[in-house]
Amino acid sequence: MIATLRRLDEPFVVLESGRVVACTAPAHRLGVRIGQRRKEAESLCEGLVVLPRDPTDEVRTFEYVVRALEAFGVEVALREPGWAGFATRGPTRRLGGEVALADAVSAAVSAVLAAPPFSLAEAGLHRPDALREEMGCLVGIGDGPFVAMLVAQADRIGPSAVRQRTEEQRVVEHGATVAFLRAKPIEVLHRPKLTEVLRHLGIVTLGDFAALPVDDVLARFGSDGAHCHELSRGEEVSRPLGRAAVATYAKEVLFDPPASVVDELTFVARTLAEELMAALADDGRACSLLLCEVATSEGERLVRRWSHDGPWSAPLIVERLRWQLDAWLSSPRVVDEQEGDYPRGIERLGLVAEEVAAATGREVTLWGRPPSDTERVERVLARVQGLLGPDAVQRPFLVGGRDPRERVRLVPFGEPPPPERRFADLPWPGRLPAPNPVLLVIPPVAVSLSTEEGTPFFVDGRGTTNGAPSVVVINGRNSEVTAWAGPWPVDEQWWQQASARRRARLQVVVATGAAYLLAQERGRWFLEGRYD
Repeated sequence: MIATLRRLDEPFVVLESGRVVACTAPAHRLGVRIGQRRKEAESLCEGLVVLPRDPTDEVRTFEYVVRALEAFGVEVALREPGWAGFATRGPTRRLGGEVALADAVSAAVSAVLAAPPFSLAEAGLHRPDALREEMGCLVGIGDGPFVAMLVAQADRIGPSAVRQRTEEQRVVEHGATVAFLRAKPIEVLHRPKLTEVLRHLGIVTLGDFAALPVDDVLARFGSDGAHCHELSRGEEVSRPLGRAAVATYAKEVLFDPPASVVDELTFVARTLAEELMAALADDGRACSLLLCEVATSEGERLVRRWSHDGPWSAPLIVERLRWQLDAWLSSPRVVDEQEGDYPRGIERLGLVAEEVAAATGREVTLWGRPPSDTERVERVLARVQGLLGPDAVQRPFLVGGRDPRERVRLVPFGEPPPPERRFADLPWPGRLPAPNPVLLVIPPVAVSLSTEEGTPFFVDGRGTTNGAPSVVVINGRNSEVTAWAGPWPVDEQWWQQASARRRARLQVVVATGAAYLLAQERGRWFLEGRYD
């Protein structure tokens, strides 16, 4: 539990975007699970304490764990607070094997978690029935981050009568990767839509998916499906851990005297990030793995690698730098009695683009620079994200789907567009024709619709109406229907009883000139949207 430091014998959860991202053992025993909505979690656990996620505190607190890993003489790559990896070749030779390295890493991190400020030993970190996936250290070694993460997820303690685990299960040897992946369920790819399609095709394991022809997978599922196919075959292309820095794309700045104020450092870091991004843009390249290096006034060298699913942007770099610099400056240190206690400062700050690929392109003005208004907006939005968190500013994107609500995907500013955006213009059976409603009603409001005879208007299972709609009642007010279009019946996921959904949509125009989108479900009509 990184988001906050409280007693872990209390039932509480950490929320992000209305869903549980972490919970304590008492809450877990009462049925609370990661991914649940807030209302569901509160209904299962009476007196549940709900806390918001604090990304800055997560980075600062996870710094203790990262320093424990750096003691092995490696450069640690970070994906997010709670996930860290490094190349194992050097430490493996020193410690006498990968199994010994896994044991040493687990012991080192567990020692950090048992000490303040975590103090997880008080919550029963070493009990066999503890929730180790949320309270301890999971270790896995394999060919690439994907295999290592699967091995780590299997590194969980269960009741001894049910599960006897050997230390070798933390390591997948180089030649055993394909055999290890073969029996894994397809859900470990964490692609819900892809998994659903593959399940209906009878493909339930990574081995089944890997047996498909590469060209057929690329043609049917696109680049993301091809990437998942590479993972299933054990041929992970991306190796962000332990790569040499590309000196061509490196920027640094020196501070004299050393800077100790986060706002001052962030201001300079913004210029540094913009220069680095400009150098990449001039060569038509984008960065997905970024190295940040800092030299402190105490002679300490601090290095972090940040991986990202899409290309880095200057506002996103500034946001991450603000959190990381704050964590470094506020971390505890040993005070020299002779020299006295003085503020820790930063003498040098460097950024290096390590993993570089061809950029997808960006529209610029005649003179090769983005419009000044765009630059000002990006700076303001990055500042808001730095104050309120990355999810405080989001951009809407049109994606594939039938429901007007599911066609809009919100993505944090600075993040790449969702891959589903390429499905936005594809034909979807049952999707409403353009234009889309200007205003969506969330949640939909119940309305009533009747025919000229005063009987309820309805659409049967074959998409046939019992007449023409004449009057619609919205919020208790009757409105005469002057025009209508539809219906558009949709029978979704009829093969799954739990998630099956049958609806029929109708567009109506009332006497006042207002146009509405109505939907019938389970014999009732709802207002879903309004047209301009």
